[in-house]
Amino acid sequence: MELVPVFVADWEMRCCGDPFALGTEVRWDLDFLYEDEFAAPAQALLPAGTALTAAMAPGPDEPAGGAGARGLLLATWHRGEGPRAEPASTGTVRRIRLVRQPAVREGTRTTVVPGGARLTELTRSRAHFAGASWNADGGAWAETGLLVDLATDLDAVLAALAR
Repeated sequence: MELVPVFVADWEMRCCGDPFALGTEVRWDLDFLYEDEFAAPAQALLPAGTALTAAMAPGPDEPAGGAGARGLLLATWHRGEGPRAEPASTGTVRRIRLVRQPAVREGTRTTVVPGGARLTELTRSRAHFAGASWNADGGAWAETGLLVDLATDLDAVLAALAR
């Protein structure tokens, strides 16, 4: 078993995620996203050169990163083809942190700014997250999800990602 960070987005948890606590055995579908595809905190990124990032690196003719690509695992209950009858990855929750990230307002849209996240230790997941609370200069901190350290079989995760 290896310990890997998994990001659980606030909207995923709010919509369809089941509550969990430290020590809970979970079954989740995991997606791998490159670091430029998702505004995750730096602590969620898997380092380049790990077995997972190496396996997920695009081919030499594809854009985005190459062998040095970094990315993250994202827990999801919303797949393009619909939910699976049986989620693909299993593991034990070893750490849970609430993620607050800086956000800016762009017209009517809120955009999370990568980096600079604030993490707060939790013993249980949350189903409700505080939206951005705007200050005078148009900036805010928004609760964007949970960062979970998951003890899991990395070979099984790789096999599930290949499906």
